[in-house]
Amino acid sequence: MSFVVVKLGGEALVDKGALSYFITSLLSSCSEHKIILVHGGGSYVDEALEHLGETTHKIDGERQTPTHHVPWVVGALAGYANQSFVSVLKAAGFNGVGLSLSDCGGVPLIQSITAGSVAAPDWENVDKAEALKSTLSYFCGKNVIPVVSPIGLLDSGVLVNVNADLAAAALAILLQAQLVLLSNVEGVLDADKNIITTIPASECLQLQQSNFVSDGMRIKLLAAQNATIRTRRSTAITSWSSAENVIAVLNGASIGTQVVV
Repeated sequence: MSFVVVKLGGEALVDKGALSYFITSLLSSCSEHKIILVHGGGSYVDEALEHLGETTHKIDGERQTPTHHVPWVVGALAGYANQSFVSVLKAAGFNGVGLSLSDCGGVPLIQSITAGSVAAPDWENVDKAEALKSTLSYFCGKNVIPVVSPIGLLDSGVLVNVNADLAAAALAILLQAQLVLLSNVEGVLDADKNIITTIPASECLQLQQSNFVSDGMRIKLLAAQNATIRTRRSTAITSWSSAENVIAVLNGASIGTQVVV
């Protein structure tokens, strides 16, 4: 099986009609690939916390998650956002299954020292998540689309929030899959706001430190760097607004930004 991990931001759920068109076009045109969807859902987290009178903060694009926020973050991401994506799949005529990065023992993680109940993939040990790999492969073999939330699980049994781009990169490494990171921008922009079409993985760190790269894009570059180096496959960073462009990327076209070996 040829796997492709596609990361969508939670903002895609704002227009479910557009999301349905995107998913239908992608899955209908890429039947030779087994697609795994990974999603964010920051707006749902913000809304849940607002109802509680709580605020949330990001540092360098990473959401700070105090321990007392965890039940609401888990509910927003692994609950409502996850099942909303599954429901869009169903309405479009596809079967999906809601999963999280924590399932089947989860992907090995390293907890953040400063961000609270936040963790990042343990890149050196991602391939040890054999049970999760088998589960994803099983559902793909049954033509069921895995929809994965970025809620992870530490070895101590503590639930944590993982950035969705990093979660997608971890699954791409686990499955040795191509990674496509989608957002509301066409790619990584240079200081003049032009798309950088090709970035060697070895130069991602330098770009992350540039003042013209946004915090959210820094996280995407980190995810792309790790996935590209550890799968030896290029990673695409582009917009989900054009299903045709994403399909073209999966067919080998260079659209948006390509992070290459």
